[in-house]
Amino acid sequence: APSSADGGAAFDPGMEKFNSGVMKDGAKTVDVDITGSKKLQLIVLDGGNGTSYDWADWAEPRLEGPAGTRKLIDVPWRTATTGYGKIKINENIVGKRMRVDGKPVAYGIGTHAKSVIVYELPPGYTRFKATVGPDTGSVERKGTKVSVQFILVADDPRVGAELKESIEDGAKWIWSDPKAASSTGPATIYLRKMIKVDEIPSRAVAVVTCDNEFDLFLNGKNIISSRDWKKPVAVDFTQKLTEGTNTLAVRAVNISNAPNPAGFFFYACAFKGGVSHWMVGSDSSWLWSKTKTKGWEMPGFHTKGWQHSEELGGVDAGPWTIRGKMMAVLGKGFSSPSKSVDFGSQIRSALMNDNALTRALGRTNREQVLTRRDSIATTLQAIEMTNGATLSDTLKKGAANWKKEFGSAKPSELITNIYHRGLGRKPNKKEIAAAVELVNSQPTKENMEDLLWVLAMLPEFQLIY
Repeated sequence: APSSADGGAAFDPGMEKFNSGVMKDGAKTVDVDITGSKKLQLIVLDGGNGTSYDWADWAEPRLEGPAGTRKLIDVPWRTATTGYGKIKINENIVGKRMRVDGKPVAYGIGTHAKSVIVYELPPGYTRFKATVGPDTGSVERKGTKVSVQFILVADDPRVGAELKESIEDGAKWIWSDPKAASSTGPATIYLRKMIKVDEIPSRAVAVVTCDNEFDLFLNGKNIISSRDWKKPVAVDFTQKLTEGTNTLAVRAVNISNAPNPAGFFFYACAFKGGVSHWMVGSDSSWLWSKTKTKGWEMPGFHTKGWQHSEELGGVDAGPWTIRGKMMAVLGKGFSSPSKSVDFGSQIRSALMNDNALTRALGRTNREQVLTRRDSIATTLQAIEMTNGATLSDTLKKGAANWKKEFGSAKPSELITNIYHRGLGRKPNKKEIAAAVELVNSQPTKENMEDLLWVLAMLPEFQLIY
C-alpha cells in the first residue's frame, strides 16, 4: 500500500433536529436550535403507504435570533424537489388556501411527499420555528389515505468539532499482525465486536476503510463493502440497530502476491437530539480469527479461540494518513438524510413526469384505473422496450453506477449483487456462468450495460417492477 498524504476537506455534518413521525392529520410544533448552522433541509416523506394525496405544509416557517424574526418564505431556497406538482408559497400543492389541522395558515410552504427543500441560512439566527402537518384539503378528501413525515436537518459545527476530536482519540488501525502497518502476508481475517445500545439514537453513522478490502456486517446482515482503501466509505446504520447487544462483524482482506501493509479502520458515532450519545472505534477489543466458521458474522456466535486485535496506530498512522478523507466522508454521511429517508422507493407512476416509455406501457392519468394488462406487447411497446432512448439511457446510467461501485470486484461478486438488487435473490450456478461469460473477467461499463439489459427483459424482473 503506497503512502498517501491528505490535507483534508471541509467538514460540515448535518443533524436531524426534528422528526414528526408519521402524521395522518393534526399539527405539530417545530422549535429547534440552529445556532451556527449554515444549511437547513426541510424534508417530507410519505408514511409508508404510497404518496397519493400526501399534501404537506410547512406553516409559518420562520427564523429567529439576534437579527430579529424573518419569514423563511423570504429566503430563496438553494434547491427544491417535490413528489408531485410544483412547490407553492402561501398555497398548498394544488394552489388552494393552506390549512393545517383545519386552521388557516397565514403564510407557508406547500409541498408533496417526497420533498427536499434546501436553504443557505443568513447569519444572525439561532432558532427555526414552524407548524407542520398534512394539508387539511387532502385529509378531507374521501377515500384518501394521507400519511406524511416531516424531518428537519441542519448542519451543526459543534458536532463537527466533537467528531474531529473523538475520531482522533477513539479509533485505531487494527490487524492480526502487530507489524502489519509495515508489512504482512496476504490474508483474510474475520473480526467481531459487540456493542450495547440502551436507546436507539436519532443518527448513527460509521466511516470505514480497509487495506485492501472489507465487508461489514451488523447483526448478521451486510451493510456496506468497499474494495479501495484510499476511498473511505460512510454508512448510516441507525435503522439496523436494536436495543440491547448488537454484533459488528467484518471480513477484512489483504490482497497481494507478496508481503505488504494491511489494516482495518472503523469509527462510528451516534447522536440524539444533537448531543453525542455514544461512539465506538476499532481497537484491541475487537476479536479476530483467520478461520471462516459458519455463522461467524451472526449474533450469538461463540468466539472460542479468537484473539484480540493488534493496534497499529491512530487515524493518521502510516502508511495510510487519510484522516482528512475520513472526516470529509463522515461529514457527508451526517449531512445527508438518514437511510430511513429513502428517495429511491416506489412512487406512483401518475405522480411522475411522463415520457415515451411510460406512454408506450400504457400509463394512465390520475382519474383512470386499470384492472388488467395484456401479456403480449404491442408493436409500440416492443420497439420502446428494445430500442427506446428512455430505457437505454436509464440502463447506461445504471451500468456507470455499478462500474463505479464494483469496478474492482470479482465478476461473480458483481453479478451476485446485481441479481440481489434486481431480482431479490442470488443467481444460480448456470446464471453466474452465463453472466461471467457475458461480462468477461474485467467487466467494462458496456458489458455491465448488456447484463442489465438481459435482466430487464426477464419476465421475472418485469413481474416485480
